[in-house]
Formats: sequence, structure tokens, C-alpha cells
Amino acid sequence: MGLIGVDVRNIFIPSSSSLLVKAGASREISLWNLIWVHSKATQRPFYAILNKINSQKLIVKAVSRLQSLPGGDIGVLCDTVVEDVHNLSRYDRVVVYKFHNDNQDELVSKIRSDAFSLNYAYKFLMQAFGLQLYIELKLASLEAEKKILRTQTLLCDLLLWDIPLGIVTRSLIIINLV
Repeated sequence: MGLIGVDVRNIFIPSSSSLLVKAGASREISLWNLIWVHSKATQRPFYAILNKINSQKLIVKAVSRLQSLPGGDIGVLCDTVVEDVHNLSRYDRVVVYKFHNDNQDELVSKIRSDAFSLNYAYKFLMQAFGLQLYIELKLASLEAEKKILRTQTLLCDLLLWDIPLGIVTRSLIIINLV
């Protein structure tokens, strides 16, 4: 079944279709923004990557190339698709997997750039930075929460021991709690 020209609303569940339509209408589509979608036929989730290609001629050439392939050889078809997607998208690597009914996958075709792309390295670095920043902020938040819990525990323990209690603030003012 060829997918070129097929409306995505016929392939994905409604919520996934609306996400793809919304993302496709965006002025800027990043190569690294993944969209979690579910197949209408299998209900299986996977990531979709949207990419706008500026040249209609390149797409027409790739489609013509696919249509001119001799029939009966899925391997050649997959190799051609991988090569064309790689050339059009400039992804560092492109792969085609076959998914079996027992949830096993099989690598059918792949292509990888000879040189490590600086653009790929930059995008990866920014993703790693974003993840590290998130982790650091989360740890700082947890540390603040941990400090609050320690203080609450100490105050509760002092109340349970029936100890006269007061707090000295930074301005050296005693606040009576009991």
C-alpha cells in the first residue's frame, strides 16, 4: 500500500491525526520534534517525525524513482526509500524496520552518513543540555522540599517532646510557636 498522497486522518487514530495536522500547519518544523502517534489499524504507538521539504522537484523525482523500480523486490524498494529520505531530509541515519506480530522487529534497510554531522552534534548537545538542566532543576526542587520536610519533622518532634519552643529568624526576632 503506497502512502504518498494518503490523508493522515485515514492512517492514525483521531487524536494522533489532529496532532499531526496541527504540527504540519506550524510555520517551523524541527527535525527533532517527535510526535507520539497511534496507528489506527494496529493501535500501536510510535514516534512520527515531520519535515517540510522546500523543493517539490526533489519529491517528484523521488516518487518517480520509486515508481520506476522493478516489482517484486522489497529489499530494493526499502533501500531506495532509505536513500531518498536520507538525501531529502539530511538525517544522519535512516532505517526501515519490519515489525512482526510477536512484537519482534527486523532491520530491513539502513543508511548512515559517512561524517558525523555537526548539525546532529549541535542538536544532540542541546537535547543533552535541556535534559541536564531539567534534572538539575528537579534536584534543586527536591532538595528544597527535603529541607522543608526536615524542618517540619524537627518541629513536630519538639512539640511531641513538650519542649518550650521559639524560632530565631535571621533578623534575630524570636517568634513563639507555643
